[in-house]
Amino acid sequence: MVSHLTGVDPAEDMLRAFERACDQCALAHRSVHGPWPQAAGQAGVADVVVSHHVGYNTVELGPFVAALGAAARRGIVVELHAVHPGAWLDPLWAQFHGLHRPPPATADDVLGVFAEVGICPEVQRWSRPAQPRNPGSEVEFSLRRLCLPDERRDEVAEAVARLGPRHRDLVTITWSS
Repeated sequence: MVSHLTGVDPAEDMLRAFERACDQCALAHRSVHGPWPQAAGQAGVADVVVSHHVGYNTVELGPFVAALGAAARRGIVVELHAVHPGAWLDPLWAQFHGLHRPPPATADDVLGVFAEVGICPEVQRWSRPAQPRNPGSEVEFSLRRLCLPDERRDEVAEAVARLGPRHRDLVTITWSS
C-alpha cells in the first residue's frame, strides 16, 4: 500500500500533473523541483524508487541509476521504451532535412550502462496495447520537432500518414537495493 509519494522533475508542468493525479487519488505527496540526481538529497529516501520514461533523456545514466539505488530502501523500478520513443521521426529527418540519424538508442544500450555500474537487474519486456493514433497531434508534434514552418503542414501530414506503426514495446527493469 502506498502511504506517500514524492515526485521529482525539472519541469514544473510535470510536477503539477503529478500533484493533480495524487490529489485525484487522495494520495499524500510532495514535489521536488529539480533534475535527478541533483535533487536526490532533497527528495530523500523511499522504500521504492521509480523512474518512468526518462532514461533516454539522461546524459549521465550511470550516476543517475546509482542515485536511484542509493535512494531506495527496498527496490528500484525503471520503465522505458524498448527503442527510443523519438525513433519514429528518423525517416522524416531524412526526408525533410537530408539528415540520416544514427541507429536509435535501445533498452539494451541502457542495460549495458547498468552492467557498467554493477547493477544486475531483472528485465521484463512487454508490449502496450495499440492505441488509436491522432494524426493531427502527430503532425503538430512533427512540425515542432523537425523545426518546419506551418506552410509545410500538408507535406508533413502526408509523410506522417505513410509511416508504419509506432513501437509499442516497453521494458521494465527492477533490482533490489
